[in-house]
Amino acid sequence: VGKNVTDYVVPEMHSVIQTQIRRRMDGESLEPYEIQVVRDDATVIDTEVQATVIMYDGKPAILAVLTDITDRK
Repeated sequence: VGKNVTDYVVPEMHSVIQTQIRRRMDGESLEPYEIQVVRDDATVIDTEVQATVIMYDGKPAILAVLTDITDRK
């Protein structure tokens, strides 16, 4: 809360996240995708993102579930 999603994503993935957000908000149905995120302890993990647009407080928002796939890599 109070942070931008890019605060949790490695800098190299910022453009991927921004593109995914824009496309979803424009109504596209997209497949899950992979990104690297930074954990609270500063370690970087590989994740798979599954997301959808929902209504939150009467406004469109993105609900995302990230699954750690580090062991698969």
